[in-house]
Amino acid sequence: MFDALVRRAGVVRVTSILQLFASARALSSHITPTGGRLAIVTNGGGPGVMATDRAVDLGVALAELGRKPWTSSIGAASNWSHGNPVDVIGDATAGRYRATMEACLQDQNVDGVLVMLTPQAMTRRPKSPRRG
Repeated sequence: MFDALVRRAGVVRVTSILQLFASARALSSHITPTGGRLAIVTNGGGPGVMATDRAVDLGVALAELGRKPWTSSIGAASNWSHGNPVDVIGDATAGRYRATMEACLQDQNVDGVLVMLTPQAMTRRPKSPRRG
């Protein structure tokens, strides 16, 4: 009953201190979403499905991806899931993430994007600066 009342009031409930701080940071940015259609970009299928399930639990609509930006931006250039969540596969480079974000920003059906990076054995890590 409590969950139903909180949800009706428009409250987003968090379950960890990390989520609390992330939510506070997002709310303090003063960015107001203009729509509710979310695209999820990930390099891990499992976390993408988990994010999708959570979005559904929260009543967030997933964007139905249009064709044009996807076929021109990343459709021919890389492996990807061809759906939402957009799984750019575990070996995704920064360039593949960039192309995917550009496609999201061009897609008229997308109002917001959740980007997730799940480090994997094949994930390229940035070189750390040398200490002198």
